[in-house]
Amino acid sequence: MCKDSELLDEIINELERQNAINLLPNPEKEIYEYCLFVDFKMSNEAKNPGEYVLMDSIATPIERTANKYGMTPDEVIEILQSANYMIDKMLCLDT
Repeated sequence: MCKDSELLDEIINELERQNAINLLPNPEKEIYEYCLFVDFKMSNEAKNPGEYVLMDSIATPIERTANKYGMTPDEVIEILQSANYMIDKMLCLDT
């Protein structure tokens, strides 16, 4: 029973997190989702952790996001930090 309860808590937490992401304003939402997509895509394409590290050394998800949106990596990092702050605030994690 405890494991079922933990799994349910994880599912609820993830749904709340996804809802918070959906409530982000742009450009935070778009940049945040794209950066997550790039990271997920890289991890799926890599055959092993070493290959992921190699891909990451060529261009990190942040750098790839910056290239797509014509921004600097520092600008993307600022937006991601802002998005994380807003998500934490919506989820009451900003203690």
